Amino acid sequence: MKKYIFQILAICCLYLLFSCQQDKSTATKTVTSTPTTTAPEVKKEKGEWTVLFDGISGAHWRKYGTNHFPDSGWTVNQGALVLMPKSGGGDIITKEKYQNFDLQLEFMTAKGANSGIFYLAQEVEGQAIYLSAPEYQIIDDENYIKISEGDPTVTKNHLTADNYDLQSATNKKLNPAGQWNAARIVVNNGHVEHYLNGAKVVEYDLWSPEWEQMVQASKFADWKEYGKAKEGHIGLQDHGDMISFRNIRIKRL
Repeated sequence: MKKYIFQILAICCLYLLFSCQQDKSTATKTVTSTPTTTAPEVKKEKGEWTVLFDGISGAHWRKYGTNHFPDSGWTVNQGALVLMPKSGGGDIITKEKYQNFDLQLEFMTAKGANSGIFYLAQEVEGQAIYLSAPEYQIIDDENYIKISEGDPTVTKNHLTADNYDLQSATNKKLNPAGQWNAARIVVNNGHVEHYLNGAKVVEYDLWSPEWEQMVQASKFADWKEYGKAKEGHIGLQDHGDMISFRNIRIKRL
């Protein structure tokens, strides 16, 4: 009788061990899914970090011009918010507006990709987001310089971390396409700073005489609403190319 009891116990132990191994194996698989949008919204006070994307939820974001997250195009893959190429996902913006803030995130471009981070963006019916919002440019610098044959009139103010079409980033170190980079944007009472991989690469003051000169020398010269707002949304651009974002957080200043 004891012999049979020991056999039964041995079988049970083997079954439990096999089940645990299966659970562990399942947990390590890559998951691609649509971001959930049901996480509670919590408005943080000054000095507190708000996680805008935690690797799972798109609750802090919605498609520009709508009240919901995109139905397609933007997905979650291995903890990153990923825009699939030519998917029609559209630009996405934060549900909340921000005036003075410290925004930090990581981005990774596919080869040849183009994108950007908008800030102080206004949502006007029938109007594109870039008509109002300054932009932290994101692009595959190496590929863009190559296809433009190094023509500075093409690449000037159009490379990663630039104040798009207004001001070039300096003192920067950019990791190539397929690798992660860290971006940071600080806006405080009109003073703006762009950072790339820990180094400050752009600095300017909104609404100053110098700012107005830069605007007048850019494609935005005739766009009356460009860069005028003192508060607005954060936006992630759909330029038709694959781009990934992760570890997105913001602090009100």
